[in-house]
Amino acid sequence: MRWFDGLAALLIAGVAAHFAAQEPLRHLEGGAYDLSLRARQLLYPTLPAAGGASSSQPVAVILLDQESALRPPFERLPQALWTPQIATVMNRLLDSGVHLIAQQEAFEVTAGAAAETYNEAYLAALERGGREGRLVLGRRAPAPDRIGPAPEYIVAVGGDRNVRRIALHPDRDGVIRDAALYEHT
Repeated sequence: MRWFDGLAALLIAGVAAHFAAQEPLRHLEGGAYDLSLRARQLLYPTLPAAGGASSSQPVAVILLDQESALRPPFERLPQALWTPQIATVMNRLLDSGVHLIAQQEAFEVTAGAAAETYNEAYLAALERGGREGRLVLGRRAPAPDRIGPAPEYIVAVGGDRNVRRIALHPDRDGVIRDAALYEHT
């Protein structure tokens, strides 16, 4: 009778795994994950909330968009030459005590080949923020493509530990629930 119980358990597990992998049940996956996070917070209120920092902390978003590119000091200037202005903003943010600076679109090319000292302020700001653990750069593609910051910017910010992927894919309900924290090369 014992082998029969083992066979029944194996059969039940196989049928459950089959149904769990079916498309109609996949839309429940995100909601179930959200419920488990909420239950964890209710059971263990001393743990940090899902999502990290408290919502009472101030947040600043500095956006350089198409409109910014049409106005001084950026007008008619290729993005690779924006580094002195970006360095000024980064240094002021670091001086203000900001917890984290995340530069989504890090520059893929540098002006260092044309003018050797042009990027010094930007490199110094990256080095300072990376050393203090308060600055990360974004990379759009993982290895081997590595669409992202120029190599000298990665070195200045402290290497790959301060570079994160920004090409994230939301679930069907528009929520991003998982992302690779590190890339293995």
